[in-house]
Amino acid sequence: MHSHGEPAGSGEPGTGTCNAKTLSQLIVLVVGDCKAIGDDGTPGGSTGPGTTGPGTSPGGLGSGENDGSGNTGLPSNQPGDCNGGLTAPQTPNYDISDGGCGGGIPTQPTLPTKSITPCAMLKRNSNDTVFQDKLDDLKTRVMPSTNGYEEHETAVVVTNDHGQLVYNTYVMPKEIGPNVQAVKTGVTNSDIAVMHNHTVKSAFLAPSYLDLVDFYDHYKYLDAAVKPYYIYYLACYNGEVYALKADNIAALDAFFADFATIGSGDFSKEEQGRAYDRMKERYINNGMVDQVPHDKEKSEKIFLNITQSFGNGISLYRRDNKTWGKLRLDPNGMVKKDDCPL
Repeated sequence: MHSHGEPAGSGEPGTGTCNAKTLSQLIVLVVGDCKAIGDDGTPGGSTGPGTTGPGTSPGGLGSGENDGSGNTGLPSNQPGDCNGGLTAPQTPNYDISDGGCGGGIPTQPTLPTKSITPCAMLKRNSNDTVFQDKLDDLKTRVMPSTNGYEEHETAVVVTNDHGQLVYNTYVMPKEIGPNVQAVKTGVTNSDIAVMHNHTVKSAFLAPSYLDLVDFYDHYKYLDAAVKPYYIYYLACYNGEVYALKADNIAALDAFFADFATIGSGDFSKEEQGRAYDRMKERYINNGMVDQVPHDKEKSEKIFLNITQSFGNGISLYRRDNKTWGKLRLDPNGMVKKDDCPL
């Protein structure tokens, strides 16, 4: 970009004396080749009906080529190829010797921080027809009003695979004990959601002690860029649907501090068993009777007491009809729901 000398008042370029206050100067605009994601940090689009079976998709939020010079994109500029314009994004540098073009002063751009509330995330996921159909199916599978309803748990793991949502379904049951069920799943560090259901054989109609351990283990394993968007869903046989969202899990970090493999992506069976037992004790101390069925109100109260005992670092949401809302205990110990904005 440069300025022309102009005869005063002509309004057209000319050959007169340059009257600009700033002298002509070369400005190089460096444009990066970036992978587009949504304003809220999640990819736009999905794989449609999804897939069934163990997840094999690679993790990560993006990929790129490297030509060895530290610059991303092809083709790269050759030494001395400065006058023809830049043909690839450049690593900023001061070097203009030996044919170097000088990529400019290294800077760190200041970009606005995109934030999205848990309510907005829940609404966005519900508005995704593929996502919501998966969650509705998990609920319908185990409701006694469904002909041939299932008595084993099913889970769906939603993975951000390089900008597309992939749905992997797991149906292998994992029996823990009488009225205590679980389902074996495979997870990656790029998962944005896990959905599963509780059947008529489940004693708890809210996230159980098994769920809370699994939620924490998976959350700690996630890539840092994915954690703000991770939601753990539960669909119960009585028709209720819940969602867990991490706010500040420092208290859980302390609770699990002596477990070396939790959150590693390879939680050992021995440590997992001990973690389940430790969390079950916390539930029992807050009113749960082991292996005895609990109704909706009792289950919700126990879980909210658990979250309070961990400093309210985890929020529980419930969907009534099409409206999500955050659950809390009022001063009298009654469950209240603060509906999300429509």
